[in-house]
Amino acid sequence: MPDGVEIVRGTATLLDVFVEGDAVWVVDSSGVSKFALDASAGAGPLGRWDSPRSLLAAAFAGTRLAVADGAKLSVLSADTLELEVDGNVVEPCASVVFVSGERLVCGPANDWDRIFYTYDALTIDLLASSQPFTYNGIPMRKVPGADAFVTVTTDLSPSDFHLYRLAETGEVVFVGESPYHGDFGVSDVYAFEGDPATQLVSHEGLLLDFDGCTGQQAAPCFVKNGALGTLPEQRSFLGMASHADSLFAVVGNSAYAYEADCMNTPCRLDRIDVAAREVKDSLSFRLPLQGIVRLAPRADGREVIVGARVAGDRFDTAARGYFVSRLAFE
Repeated sequence: MPDGVEIVRGTATLLDVFVEGDAVWVVDSSGVSKFALDASAGAGPLGRWDSPRSLLAAAFAGTRLAVADGAKLSVLSADTLELEVDGNVVEPCASVVFVSGERLVCGPANDWDRIFYTYDALTIDLLASSQPFTYNGIPMRKVPGADAFVTVTTDLSPSDFHLYRLAETGEVVFVGESPYHGDFGVSDVYAFEGDPATQLVSHEGLLLDFDGCTGQQAAPCFVKNGALGTLPEQRSFLGMASHADSLFAVVGNSAYAYEADCMNTPCRLDRIDVAAREVKDSLSFRLPLQGIVRLAPRADGREVIVGARVAGDRFDTAARGYFVSRLAFE
């Protein structure tokens, strides 16, 4: 039997999972559901919002939750899941992030001449459009404590991390990328360290410094700054998340993430003190996961929410569905 406490299981495509206080928001392609974290297994949602069209992306900002489909960008109340505002987008958002000043940045699905669009989250008015960028990756992740985000190329070799910031005008500006170009593995499994974040931790446990980077030779981005030293040889992290002074990471049981089987052979969840380079807590677990969509620690750091695709044919992810479960340290 799987370990942990299952919150929900679904058949749609899982897009993201957000945790705040005693609630968890689960966003899949069909809509948004809000659950009580401490509810008994099988309990129904506290609220539900059904999307009129298949959702593509989501972002969370404490009191608001933004979702994007092929036509519109919609903002919901995180408390009630009532629609606050929606509006048409220039291009469908394959990824979206909240930034300060009640703004949303939308990145379309194309990686050729890709333009980022900045919208007012209160009105969905278009505030700015960026210059076009090519081959910098599709997934976007907000940098904690900064009006910035990172993209990663997941379908090119070699892959790199790319840093963007918002100008005062609201326009997205490219800052720089990793200078190593194939010297180490790059994937969309990574986490930030610090708030405001100054380093990125890769799925191989490398620390990459981007504090003060300008993209110029004098201050390049994503510079190697050692390693965690907690990852066994021939292993990689399957999912990662930072919270307070800790890094939470799922250690796979194979050198390659797509080969990891956390049901037949246990995987491990570590709570790592990044400054000390030490594992402070660890637990072994069995879950039928193949591809962690989100790892989300609770405020006390004693429990972690795992949102993942159900294990099966890795080339047929839509047919398998997903689950969201709780794992707790003793």
